[in-house]
Amino acid sequence: MALKILRIGSLENITQYDSADYDAAIETDQPIRAGVPVSPNDVLRLGDIGAGVGDVVGPAGATDSDIAEFDGITGKKIKDGGLTHVNVADAIAKKHTQGTDTALGALGTKNPPIDADKLIYRDSTSSDALVTSTWTQVKAFLKTYFDTLYALASHAISSHSDTSLAGISNNDLMQWDDPSSKWEPKSIAEVVLNQDINPNDVSVGGDLTLSTLTTKNPPIDADKVIYRDSTASDGLVTSTWTQIKAFLKTYFDTLYGAIANVIKGDGTAGRQDRIFGLEITPGGTPNTNISIAALTAFNFNPPTFSNATNLAASGTSGSFALSADGKTITMNITPAFVGIRAITVVRGKINTASATYYYIYPGISSDNLILQIEPHGTPGAVDWRTIMDANDSLRFIVGIITDS
Repeated sequence: MALKILRIGSLENITQYDSADYDAAIETDQPIRAGVPVSPNDVLRLGDIGAGVGDVVGPAGATDSDIAEFDGITGKKIKDGGLTHVNVADAIAKKHTQGTDTALGALGTKNPPIDADKLIYRDSTSSDALVTSTWTQVKAFLKTYFDTLYALASHAISSHSDTSLAGISNNDLMQWDDPSSKWEPKSIAEVVLNQDINPNDVSVGGDLTLSTLTTKNPPIDADKVIYRDSTASDGLVTSTWTQIKAFLKTYFDTLYGAIANVIKGDGTAGRQDRIFGLEITPGGTPNTNISIAALTAFNFNPPTFSNATNLAASGTSGSFALSADGKTITMNITPAFVGIRAITVVRGKINTASATYYYIYPGISSDNLILQIEPHGTPGAVDWRTIMDANDSLRFIVGIITDS
């Protein structure tokens, strides 16, 4: 039945119905509907179109498949969100839940890293949560470990003038002795004892499981370390272990002496202590030329060289050469000559007619050993040939360091 006559805007003769047949329908003789309804489809019912229809409005246009989003806070205005379903699905696929990730997708690369960059790792004391530390902090952390393994650069052998070889044995190591301020030969057992090294301190293969990440031991140079780039808004980047090693080497080189500076006497790779004997005698024509031969009885890990016979001024013989003025003997040693340990005269009988005392001076020139001789009380080297009279002989022992 008709409840009442309504007026909406310019429409007239609008009737609202409320009955079991029509359920709150309206009817009018103007554009909505003219005439008396005879069936439920002859009228416009609120149930057909729903409450609040027409409240939400949008832009004049939008990109196909873009997600709509509210514009403002009224809840009745929408706009083009600028993202497609594909964008949203991709973002969901890349979502990160702390402590559960096993892959971080494609990362940029950087070489070399810098001290302010951040390295990512799992905190074993906080349920393996991901944390960061700068390379400066990592270096300080690693330094406490490497300090127990390497000699400080300030104790490199090149910085000291110790020439003592007393008591050295095969396979001994050279250890700096602070009380005496010189290098002393020490057995491997003594060095280990002095450094409080416990073989049980190192556990091979004892790596921790980091949540669900796969473990690997050992890593290889081509593996990539993840860290944050401090110069690019802390974006995640990777560097290979080869690159990380090169980066860290520039730092540790300032703290530690190179392993090549560890001096050995066993003929293996690395710098070597070498001791050998030489005898200088007149050549076939005394006071004109000289001869030089090895004294093998004094050898300890000797270098490779060959004897000289009738060595003349500006000439060469075997591994030796004599300068034009006869004052400098040059000995070409294999492997390359690095430094002088000591030189000791065993027996000397030279220039006996003059009763003059002489001093032998060793030196280095272009990785070669040079020898000069000087009379006591008269500064300046003299010609080796002129002081080597018939039947004279000069025997001496040389201790040197070579690069291998």
